[in-house]
Amino acid sequence: MEDNIGYIYILENEAMPELWKIGCSERENIYKRMKELYTTGVPFHFELIYVGEVENYEEVEDKIKEEFKRHKPNRNREFYTIEPKHVIPWLKDNYTIKDVTERVKEEYDKTIDRDDKEAVKQFKEKNETYEKINSRKKKTKTGKKDLKKGNRPKLNFKKMGLIGKTIICVDKNIKAKVIDEHLVKRYGKEPCSLNKLTLNSIGSPSGSNLTHWKYKNNLLSDIYDKTYGKKT
Repeated sequence: MEDNIGYIYILENEAMPELWKIGCSERENIYKRMKELYTTGVPFHFELIYVGEVENYEEVEDKIKEEFKRHKPNRNREFYTIEPKHVIPWLKDNYTIKDVTERVKEEYDKTIDRDDKEAVKQFKEKNETYEKINSRKKKTKTGKKDLKKGNRPKLNFKKMGLIGKTIICVDKNIKAKVIDEHLVKRYGKEPCSLNKLTLNSIGSPSGSNLTHWKYKNNLLSDIYDKTYGKKT
């Protein structure tokens, strides 16, 4: 049993926004493996998000590939577009023996050159500044557009306080769980938008998709209006 113990790790890199590296390593080679990923073709070192100790680590990696295969932009590379916040709970519930993230992160941090750390720090600061400026520009443009056309804010389940809640279709006895800001999931089905779920569940719906679903005794359309204000 001891020989089958290894690590599943999740890494991110500032040069690869919205991509996460998920891989496995033998227990004694975890630091070596993470350093190997920092090649001359990668501008910044990888930063550690999560490390879990598991049994039969190579088999667990195969399970990850199968479970999240639709989130791999290149099937020949172990990079995923799904956020770690969706992967880590799944790992902990099914495979993780021990979460060793903090210990490994502390040791791994000692192996990173000071200049490499500074390069990442400066890049983050510049990128954050750019994002703030770009965000202000987008808000200005969006505000004018919305004012002109009367558009309403995009549905966000987090703002509506519905993440983790179960919603029910008022047309049929169908239940779905809200899993993040924009996605819902029926049991045994893939996550999707509310629009797609409504279309698949009841066909071409009349009116807003929000009027076909409720949480407890409240229509989602009413919860939306309470969150964002009624349309004027």
